[in-house]
Amino acid sequence: MIKSQAALKDYDWLCIVPAGGLGSRLGKLTEKQAKPSLAVAFDETGTVTRMIDIPLRAVKKTGGGALVSRCFAAESLDFVHNYDHVRTVSSCIDDSPIDTLLYHLRELEASRADHIGIVPADTNITAATLERMRIILDISGADAVLLSTRHLEGHNVRSMNKDGTLHTPNEDMEQVGDLGVHIFRREWLLERLRRCREEDPLKPREVWHDIYDVHNPKGRIYLYIPEHDLIDVDMGTPAAFQKMVTEFNAHLQDSNGNIVFPGASIHPDSVNCIALPGSISTVGLKGVIVPENTVITAHHDCLQP
Repeated sequence: MIKSQAALKDYDWLCIVPAGGLGSRLGKLTEKQAKPSLAVAFDETGTVTRMIDIPLRAVKKTGGGALVSRCFAAESLDFVHNYDHVRTVSSCIDDSPIDTLLYHLRELEASRADHIGIVPADTNITAATLERMRIILDISGADAVLLSTRHLEGHNVRSMNKDGTLHTPNEDMEQVGDLGVHIFRREWLLERLRRCREEDPLKPREVWHDIYDVHNPKGRIYLYIPEHDLIDVDMGTPAAFQKMVTEFNAHLQDSNGNIVFPGASIHPDSVNCIALPGSISTVGLKGVIVPENTVITAHHDCLQP
């Protein structure tokens, strides 16, 4: 069910922003709110940046429109309606980005967009990176560009030819990590979506099997590794979330190493903690992240990165 009214056909490129997962890796932080709604920064102007704001702002700066797919605690993401380039859709928890694309296939076909992308809502990405990926898609003659890294730990591993294109697994090829950000040439993607539409509607769908078809590749996929190789793109793990919030909010850090967001309060004996907006701790804590809008009386009520 559509909740906001951005017209997908009016943008130079379109982006699916999956935001429906449970966020189970972040434990206590996501028991009552969707992971992409978590606060990650507070600047001197009084603006709170939430996780999904980062990819949405990047898409907007590059002239794109965004379709946000919500499910768990969907109301915690209502603030995305403040963006004039965003449209939201409620989905089932099992829906993949491919299901969302299929649901809106007619609108994608009517769009003037040259490119269609997938950028997860927990992605720490800049407009410059997205714009570079779009340029590479145009000048390389590739059918899709996948943001990649040479840091393999924690990522799905892909094989890359010397020219930077995807290769089926081969020990002689360079191994790179898949960061989950894709930009496709529109017509190439639509042809594959139409093929998916003709198959069993109950069949589980996923990007690598149904779009790239790595066992029988019929497209040219470019694996883009930025000059400054990105590592911490996914903000959805405890360690990555802690690192991002610490880097973004150094100006909030107190003498005990705590980062206390406005509207939060932390016990004076606490050390090296992050207190998210609206949180209150009544006991001394050490090295934990305190969930938003909660009163904390023990360590086990927090996230231990």
